Amino acid sequence: MKLTNKEIESALKDIKTILALTSDKIEGLKAELNEATCEDDIKIIHSMITNHVNQCMELQQREKELLEMEQNNSNTSTITAALINYFDVWGNAEEGYEVNNLCKEGELTLNENFTDEDLLQELKDIGFIIEEATMKDITFYWVGPEMIELYETAKGYPLGRVELPY
Repeated sequence: MKLTNKEIESALKDIKTILALTSDKIEGLKAELNEATCEDDIKIIHSMITNHVNQCMELQQREKELLEMEQNNSNTSTITAALINYFDVWGNAEEGYEVNNLCKEGELTLNENFTDEDLLQELKDIGFIIEEATMKDITFYWVGPEMIELYETAKGYPLGRVELPY
């Protein structure tokens, strides 16, 4: 599964938090182990420490994988594309639609070899498309190598376009 740098940063932050909490828990268990006198208690505490240490090792491995992913993402060339919002559309599905007014909504940063799925995710990330939208809900119509028209699939309603710097 491919993650964006934002998702990687969030996951790394969560891992650091969990590692800190787990390390604190291990230290607390070590203190309990030093005070334990019953052999059964010692075994239980030792088992708990072992489980937490294993969890730390798994988290550190995942952290390493995420850092490698982040590095690979950084090595990928990116492009900046303009997002144009068709905020005033006239017509209907039966007679057709006409874009009456539009504006530049902002810019998208995409990997040079992005897919339609990557574009959909970026549009969701910036709030242009609702989070629940899927590839079935949005049609990406490529108009040459420099522009992608965005339509609501069900009714063919024009949403906007992405202008690429080619």
